[in-house]
Parts: sequence; C-alpha cells; structure tokens
Amino acid sequence: MEDYWKKGDLAVLTGGTIERSGNFISSFQICEIIEVGLLDLALIQYPSRSFDKIEIVPKASCVKISTDAESLCKSGTAVASLGDLVLSFPPPYKRNEDIFSGILYSIEYFGGNPRNCKILCGEEFKVSAYERLLVLQKNIEQG
Repeated sequence: MEDYWKKGDLAVLTGGTIERSGNFISSFQICEIIEVGLLDLALIQYPSRSFDKIEIVPKASCVKISTDAESLCKSGTAVASLGDLVLSFPPPYKRNEDIFSGILYSIEYFGGNPRNCKILCGEEFKVSAYERLLVLQKNIEQG
C-alpha cells in the first residue's frame, strides 16, 4: 500500500491558541513535506525562505493539499443567470458596504462579457458588479 504522505507534497499544518476563557483561535501554515516518518512529518514553510527551519510534527496535525490538473481545468464558479438567487459582495475598497442577496433581475453586457447587474432585494433594486456575485440557488424554472 502506498503511503498517503509523500516527500515534496504540500500540507496545511494546523495549530492554534487556547485562551483562558476556553476560546480556541485556530491558525494554519502551508508547508512542503521534506521527509515522511512513521507517525511524523518533517515540514518547511512554503514557499520556503533561506532562514526557515524544519519542523517535525505529527501527521495528525496536518491536512494534505491535493489537486490534479484535470480537476483544476474542469473546475469553475457557478454562472449566475437571470432569476437565480444570488449574494453580492462589496468591492475590496468598499468593505464597509453591506453584503446583500436577492433575485438576479438584469445583466448589463460590455464587449460580450457581463459587467453590472440589477438584483431585486425585497421591493427595491440594487446594482452590483457581476463578478461580485455568488450563486446561492439556481432558478429551477430555467432549463
């Protein structure tokens, strides 16, 4: 049987801080596997720098990062269509604006690509950049 962990693979090293109140604040770091032991891994931060030290950690505190080219090439985000239930996020420079959801009512195209859209939120329309939409549910009446 082949070992799940392999030298050169990437892994997420998990950790965290336990506060006196009992609250746990998790943390993580992406690392490259340098060597594989019986129960432990030798890791170095990824991407590595000349002054990074090798950490020896239990395999149980790591999560392997794996993807293949075929899956990556076939993956993509859901395409929002008219009538879909969508969530709109503000652009990075307007983080204080509210996130809102509603029904995708219209899409404005520019150069063959969707640019802006109107979303029906209750009884009012709000405008959003199309690229800022997350599809929550597809319109089942389409198709």
